[in-house]
Amino acid sequence: MNPRVTAEEVAAYQPNSATLAGKIITYYQNNPDEALGNDDIAIKWNCAVISVAPTLREACSLRILQRSGKAYLAGPNLDACVVKATSPFAGAAAAPLPPAPAPPAAAAPKKRIALPPFDYAGLRRESGVEMPVRRMHSVSDPAINLLASFAVGDCTSALPRAHAHQLCVRANELAKRPEHALAGKHFKCRAVNQEHARLWRTQ
Repeated sequence: MNPRVTAEEVAAYQPNSATLAGKIITYYQNNPDEALGNDDIAIKWNCAVISVAPTLREACSLRILQRSGKAYLAGPNLDACVVKATSPFAGAAAAPLPPAPAPPAAAAPKKRIALPPFDYAGLRRESGVEMPVRRMHSVSDPAINLLASFAVGDCTSALPRAHAHQLCVRANELAKRPEHALAGKHFKCRAVNQEHARLWRTQ
């Protein structure tokens, strides 16, 4: 425990897991080597950049997190912080239920498209005709195309941290598509300094 902060003070600070502070602290507890700046946090949790510092002010004063230049790092009291898993609205008076919405208007029947006449009597059975192979999704984005060529352990050159994070999120989303060139691959973004980061292929 940091001598400037008592264990009781840290124990008394229990952010809710549904709040921005609770989400950020939980993320650092799972990724203690991470270093995120205000812009990184705003992108990752879809919040305003100006709200980041006020949100984390108490966590920094308790040494749960700490600033290093423009980045937030894990503080010496990170593991001692307890993030509550209860709803931030627990104990509040239940709000009255809104009135039931009116039933949707019946959709107009779709107009049936008349097909041109066709003489099925002329249909024939044919053998030996090769069925065309379905074309897989092609990668057009140069950055995604580059990541598709990575072996496990390969990394990108350094790029601005906000762009690196966005590329990492996009690549891991595409990797969930079985037909995509990135299928089965996984990437992690790590800061190399206060301004830049790299992407590594981890599997």
